[in-house]
Amino acid sequence: MRKLIKNVITEDEAASMVMVGNKYHTLPVMKKIKDTINKEVGPIDWDPPTYMLIEECRQHEWHVDTGSNNHMTWCDYGISILLNDKEESGKLEYRDGTKIDNYLHMAIHSSDVEHRVADNKGTRQAFLAFVSKA
Repeated sequence: MRKLIKNVITEDEAASMVMVGNKYHTLPVMKKIKDTINKEVGPIDWDPPTYMLIEECRQHEWHVDTGSNNHMTWCDYGISILLNDKEESGKLEYRDGTKIDNYLHMAIHSSDVEHRVADNKGTRQAFLAFVSKA
């Protein structure tokens, strides 16, 4: 399963998430993000092991969201929202060759869908969530 939900957050909300870093979970935009995830694939169990993070400047080769060593078998869906609109941020690519620019858009895929970050040449800031259904 793959979905792209357009314009889930605004440019200002993306900038605020980048600015506060690890404190993003205190921002009002998080309610909007969680509500969208719950609507699209929920209900979600927001307690651990489900987790969210803002990731910066990391290259990802082909992988699935259950982990390279199956250490995240609890994960049902992976979610990402690109927070910076820069040419060098790269795109989310699926194994079938589909490339997505998900700046301000929420990409959701089931944890068994193989994907990577393609064409990343530098600064990439993305909100990521690895969630388990309730």
